[in-house]
Amino acid sequence: LPCFSWLYPHELPASFTQLSSLEELNLAVRLQQLPEAFENLTNLRRLTRSRCPELTHLPASLLQLSLLERLVISGCHHRFSPPEIIGQMSALTHLDVSNLRRLPTSIGQLQQLQSLTLSGYGYLDWLPDCLSQLHALKTLALFRCERLSSLPAGIGNLTSLEELAFESTQKSP
Repeated sequence: LPCFSWLYPHELPASFTQLSSLEELNLAVRLQQLPEAFENLTNLRRLTRSRCPELTHLPASLLQLSLLERLVISGCHHRFSPPEIIGQMSALTHLDVSNLRRLPTSIGQLQQLQSLTLSGYGYLDWLPDCLSQLHALKTLALFRCERLSSLPAGIGNLTSLEELAFESTQKSP
């Protein structure tokens, strides 16, 4: 079973964590948090969590997903902050987070990260200097980050960067 998509239920079946061959998990559900038991999903490479207005945190068990390459968290109505442990997810090549309040400084530890997409929706006002440590980064996209006044000083150190997208919906006076 390479892909499992679950749309609009209020809870996941308890047995879903036994899907050890699962490579992709798409959840468009109204859960306040993701289940804690991810350690059995050892082949999971892509996790998408969308339409998640109540999501406030990510479970620590995501660290057990040593093959996780792509993490997308979108549609959160609350301001969402990825935890510091996200820097320990060493296989991540793509990270896409919306309604972002804060980006943890551990993001600089993601040495395989090639694509970083951040949507602040008026909340994100600062990017850590450690972004300059993402030497594999090819794409940096910042959307709806009206409060963000500058990029980190070390942005020029991103020698692999091929695309920089900076889009704000701030209205001019």
